[in-house]
Amino acid sequence: MSESGKTVSESIIASVREEVERGEIISYGEDKLPAGPAIKDSDAVIVVEGRNDVLNLLKYGIKNTIAVQGTNIPKTVQKLSKERTTTVFLDGDRGGDLILKEMLQVAEVDFVARAPPGTEVEELTYKQIVKALRYKTPTEQYLAMRGMNEDLKNYQERTDKSTDKEKHENTKEESQDSHEKKEPQEHHREHGHGKEENEEHREHSNQRRENRKETENHEVQNEEKHEKAPEEKKEEPPLNTERPFSLEDPESVRRKLNYLSNSKETEIFNEKGEAAGSFPLAEAPEKIEALEKVSCIITGGVISQRLVDIAHKKGASVIYGIKKGNITKKPEDMRIVPLEEA
Repeated sequence: MSESGKTVSESIIASVREEVERGEIISYGEDKLPAGPAIKDSDAVIVVEGRNDVLNLLKYGIKNTIAVQGTNIPKTVQKLSKERTTTVFLDGDRGGDLILKEMLQVAEVDFVARAPPGTEVEELTYKQIVKALRYKTPTEQYLAMRGMNEDLKNYQERTDKSTDKEKHENTKEESQDSHEKKEPQEHHREHGHGKEENEEHREHSNQRRENRKETENHEVQNEEKHEKAPEEKKEEPPLNTERPFSLEDPESVRRKLNYLSNSKETEIFNEKGEAAGSFPLAEAPEKIEALEKVSCIITGGVISQRLVDIAHKKGASVIYGIKKGNITKKPEDMRIVPLEEA
């Protein structure tokens, strides 16, 4: 086949592929945003800047994308970010920076991925896209690494408020459920017919005893009674004295995870199970990479693909973290344990 024939064939194939991709793209939500077909039911979404970014990712089989179409973040994207695990995948220029800032103000961003500096998502090759998404960074770590301290502070404040709001709503729902359970009982007692006075009295007494038992059980399950708490604190020895930290003790590991989550740190351990150092979350990957050997890592952040890759090179056999990121390449000889499984 001549060179001109090859060129024509390649051109036809490219045109057909482009038509297929354009046929797959949909308009999603009340804002009719360009999106991939998997956006409807995927647990995770990738937010990009424009329609051409969606098309480029569709070309390589990535279908859970949606475009914001500008720096004003649409309500559709804001709502999606609160319901799904959200990664923003933005151009490596100032425009990408501006969209990220807007997203952080009105949406819930879990991870940040960027095109190489000076490039746009719509022009990336398959290899560049895979690399960018594989090494996406948890939002807090990204902001800390970029020195975006003001944005980091605002993001943490918004996250804390969101968590407090969820706790308040859960408590409110539990209170409403409890109230609804009691209402039928009270209504029955007030309007019951054909009962003799002594039977009503017995039932009332039994009901009160049952209510007391329910209340006591509820208090035991959720928190220690106030009057007992001081006595228990006096009788028990200090926590560290009674139960020293051990990697073999699941409860110890869970306590360590909660501690590191609050302090925003990552801690590493040697083969003997002894702490060998701790680092701020944002600095941990580089610090670990500089070490000769690591046996175990406990991080107060997300277990990212980058952390897994570095830890495996250094010989780590297990990584504990608050939650597991998008791990697409897991070493067979390594355990990856989020808090909920620890």
